[in-house]
Amino acid sequence: MGNSLQDQLLKAGLAKPGDARNVRAGKRRQRKRAGNKRTEPNAEISLAAAEMARKREADRERNRKIEEKRQRKALYQRLSKQVEAAKLNLDEAELPYYFERRKRIKSIYVTSEQQSELNERKLAVVGVGPRHYLVPAELALEIRSLTDNIFVHIDDGTTKEVSAEDDPYAAYAVPDDLRW
Repeated sequence: MGNSLQDQLLKAGLAKPGDARNVRAGKRRQRKRAGNKRTEPNAEISLAAAEMARKREADRERNRKIEEKRQRKALYQRLSKQVEAAKLNLDEAELPYYFERRKRIKSIYVTSEQQSELNERKLAVVGVGPRHYLVPAELALEIRSLTDNIFVHIDDGTTKEVSAEDDPYAAYAVPDDLRW
């Protein structure tokens, strides 16, 4: 019972000793190849292709964001130059004009003519960076339609009115020299 089929065939003369070695070596090579192949070549190729596609898509998205940022910056610079060219600020202006920017009260000095034009919505205040400029209202409306990165204030004529019964200062007279 201890004799294998291979030994029995060798004793009977039906097989040669070299054939037995070749069969053993072939089986060993097959086991070795099967152990080395953890994934099929097609699966490796498809994984690599999927990874490359993901990287390409990430690169496209990053490039798109960079291009959008570059375009926004170019638009901001172009509009800033237009505001600088069209500014109507005067050094001899003495009247402060107050407006709200980012929940803070800011002011710009204007002449009496400019103040009336601001109230009539012919002029507007445009903030480029930390500076504020008086510009024609048409330019301010164009800037407002193109970007949100530049502050634009156009007096809309609405003021917050407090009803007479809710006003705690209704009994006090308004001084004649008060300017706002």
